[in-house]
Amino acid sequence: MQKNFSATPPIAFAAKNCQLIATVPNGVEEYWSADIKAVRHGVLNKIFTDVLFIEKPGELAFLAGIESQDGVDRHIRPDAALKQAEFISFLRSENDRNSAALGILARVFHGHDYAVVGKATAAYMAARSLSHAFGVGYVDQYGDYQTIQIVPGDDSGFDGNAYLPFDQLGENS
Repeated sequence: MQKNFSATPPIAFAAKNCQLIATVPNGVEEYWSADIKAVRHGVLNKIFTDVLFIEKPGELAFLAGIESQDGVDRHIRPDAALKQAEFISFLRSENDRNSAALGILARVFHGHDYAVVGKATAAYMAARSLSHAFGVGYVDQYGDYQTIQIVPGDDSGFDGNAYLPFDQLGENS
């Protein structure tokens, strides 16, 4: 008997056009923008422009808005905050798609709750040639919103060297 199921291809990200937008008045954090390409071969090939990241140079980088559960960065213009929240919502829905495809096996994989947000952020880090920690936010199995730091490398599952250049990602999809 042959089982028939549809597999969800993994999602991949690439970043380019990383630009410093502003330094926060405290002088500690910077806002950067980047274009992010999201690809699920044969399913999705989409470019998001002017995605915002916050960097504490040499220490930490994260998506602007990821620190709040609704994805809204309340320190920027409302129109930019809404666009950013929509990108974060897209990432979270793609993460849900991955989890649904894996079913009960999803919980076996460390980081399954934030894998897509992590991949998108790691792609930005790779485009900027950054190797320090980055932040992700997610709802845990108890329904609580968590923010954590990830250190890129083999143990984390987020290796900046594993990302294709923007123009090569999705060439054949």
